[in-house]
Amino acid sequence: MPAAVQTASADPPKSSASGGAPRLYTAKQAKAGEQIAKHICSVCHGPDLQGKSGPAIAGPAFLKKAAALEWTVGNLRTIVTSTMPRNNPGSLTKEQYANVLSYLLADNCYPAGQTKFPTRNTAKLKHTALKPQSGVKPTNAKLGTCPLQMAQAKGAQAAGHK
Repeated sequence: MPAAVQTASADPPKSSASGGAPRLYTAKQAKAGEQIAKHICSVCHGPDLQGKSGPAIAGPAFLKKAAALEWTVGNLRTIVTSTMPRNNPGSLTKEQYANVLSYLLADNCYPAGQTKFPTRNTAKLKHTALKPQSGVKPTNAKLGTCPLQMAQAKGAQAAGHK
């Protein structure tokens, strides 16, 4: 029987299969966020989130820059919820922002789990570094990203679900 879905207010479980990366979102949230990203975020960030009129928000260059700036997942959440979409900041619901951020984490190879991404900033998000995940090989070698299907499959396998 699967564990109940929780929010990321406490330390989420870590997975040895994902290099110890925290599981900050559910695959269901990331899937919902993918739809929003395809319709709203891709206008500025491109269809693969590699940048267009706005900067890249997925892939190794983005994660290296975020690490160099010492960003946390909480910093990313604050930027997204307060400044995006550029033409109408703050226009999404709290759940929609949580879903978009879940999708961004999935695309950047953070593994899914059973912990829901929260609708507010938490201490855990503020202390989780936004950086390339050690021991995780991007499934899209060209872009250095992890397509959602792969993030879902790896998250389910690591959680013991098939």
